[in-house]
Amino acid sequence: MRTTLEAVLELGANHPPPTQAFHDAPLHSNALSPLLTSFRTDLTLFQKFITIGKSISEISLQFANKANTESYVLNIQVHDNYLGPVNALIHRLMGYEASLTDVISATQSPLGRTSLRDQTSTFWIRGNLFITLRHNPPSPSSTSLSSFLSELHSLATAVDTYLQAGSVQPPLHLQPDTQLAAPAPKTVKVNELFTLRLAEAAMERNYEQMVGWSSDESVIASEGVAETGSGVFNFMALKEGKAVLEIRVAQRETLFPRHAVIGIQVVA
Repeated sequence: MRTTLEAVLELGANHPPPTQAFHDAPLHSNALSPLLTSFRTDLTLFQKFITIGKSISEISLQFANKANTESYVLNIQVHDNYLGPVNALIHRLMGYEASLTDVISATQSPLGRTSLRDQTSTFWIRGNLFITLRHNPPSPSSTSLSSFLSELHSLATAVDTYLQAGSVQPPLHLQPDTQLAAPAPKTVKVNELFTLRLAEAAMERNYEQMVGWSSDESVIASEGVAETGSGVFNFMALKEGKAVLEIRVAQRETLFPRHAVIGIQVVA
């Protein structure tokens, strides 16, 4: 017998499903903003956030009308595989307190491979992307819910059409490189400041953001975000032990993520 989650996932599955592909469309705000502001000329982009994790990067754009009574939030997760967006969708669905069948519906027309909506958001999977478009309507409002949902779907369709046009088959997609200029040290000493530097060949790629990460900040502390264009990641050994370091980067145009994992021992 199917679970409620399985039933909702089937509800959102679009048939026939589009061919699986990685996206290669630019995801910077100059490319994405007009998809909303050309439809709603009273909207203005007022905030942008970009984060990089392990195997994932994410961009969030927040728009508001001139009166600041209404807003839209466009969030796009870029994964380095096809399973990540599926897990992101499941994670979102598991966050609802009400019964999924009471609050989740299929979209008015297909978006990507799987698309669903609630009363304020449309969210869908296209290739290695998980996209969410949320509408925060004015309150109170004389506009009907159906009108808001229709506009939300029109904007989501514009975003999905743009993303679909930039789909390519791997490995043709733009992607960053994490090759180091020199092998990482296997051991460092307590109180030693050390760096990991990307190779010149890797730096020929364009990066949106570069982040150093440590599994144990009490053993090896990371400076965090590297200076744009430097390719240099700074770390500080604090006490004896072992930590796993990661270099996380995202391609400037597409935000496609990549990471390298390095284990380092700290000795006295």
